[in-house]
Amino acid sequence: MKKCSNCGAMVKDDALWCPECGADVGNEASQPAPVVNVEPEVVVQQQEQPRRHRRPLIIPKKEENVLGIVSFVLTMVGLVGVVSLSWVGVGLVFLFLFPISMILGFFAMFKKPRGFAVAAFIISLLANLVSLVILLFFSFLFGAIFAS
Repeated sequence: MKKCSNCGAMVKDDALWCPECGADVGNEASQPAPVVNVEPEVVVQQQEQPRRHRRPLIIPKKEENVLGIVSFVLTMVGLVGVVSLSWVGVGLVFLFLFPISMILGFFAMFKKPRGFAVAAFIISLLANLVSLVILLFFSFLFGAIFAS
């Protein structure tokens, strides 16, 4: 058995590489023998180094903003309901979803990730403003019709 010149591990005589560190030990046998020191040496017994193992791959858990996703889904349901069912007269029922999703989106913006929360807040805010303008327009229209 010979000793690895890189890490000091014991290596078989016929080995070309050290099993611990992977250093090339095949050419060490052809090198000239070191000069032997005649003076007595103090032998210090070294503790065997523990084998270094690779740490297991840790995949970080992906964060989710459930409140943001819920507010975005409510906004989309409200938009689809208002747009698709307005011609039947049922679409106005979905208008109550916009203030709810806007409030949920506002509170969800304080958690990360913010993507769905910001999208839900902005879309529901615009939908609230558009529905308010439409309601004001029709109230003025019906007020002018009934006033005359």
